[in-house]
Order: sequence, then structure tokens, then C-alpha cells
Amino acid sequence: STSKADGVPVLAMVDDDGVVRYSLALNKDGSAAQSFADAKGRARVALAMNADGSGALMFSDSNGKTPLVLASSDKGAGANFSDAGGEVRASLGVDSDGTPNLRWYDEDGKELKPK
Repeated sequence: STSKADGVPVLAMVDDDGVVRYSLALNKDGSAAQSFADAKGRARVALAMNADGSGALMFSDSNGKTPLVLASSDKGAGANFSDAGGEVRASLGVDSDGTPNLRWYDEDGKELKPK
């Protein structure tokens, strides 16, 4: 267990090459995050919980883009799917009242309407 300069507790695990492959941080605001990295130290999977209890699970590619984000809060739950450039191209969710939504976006982020 180590601490950042700001006093936030951090647990880091390194591989035989000294590369941080796992980290867990507890922040002063009550949020927490953990990250799993590849052999080059690039975060590939992250799990975060905000101070309000909402959370997200993020999957990243080798270029640092996040093609898949799963999130949940008191307002609902959803998934965003992004293209290789990092633009959200589709989202699927359910609002807190149970209303489902499915949206598609063009390469500029503009929502596409069903025909």
C-alpha cells in the first residue's frame, strides 16, 4: 500500500518487469477506482465508483480509446459503444422509470433517426 502526494491511499501491483498491472485508489471524496493494465502499463479495464454511488466499467484498446463503457446510477443504466476513433456510435440504456432507449450516432456524433 502506498499513498499519492495528496494523501490518497493507493494499492499498486507490479509484474516482474516493474510495470504496474493493477491499481486501486480510494479518493478523499469517497469515490474509488481500480485499473487493470496490459504488459506495457496501458490501462485496459477500469472499474470506478463515484462518491454518489454511481459506477462504470470501461474497456480500453491498445490505443487508449474506450470502445465499451457500462454505467449505472440512480438515473438508470446503459452501455456506450464507440468506434476506433473514440466517437460514441451506439448506446443502449434503461432510465430509472424503466424506459428503454437505443440510439445510433454518425461519425460526427449526430444522432441518427430511424427511417
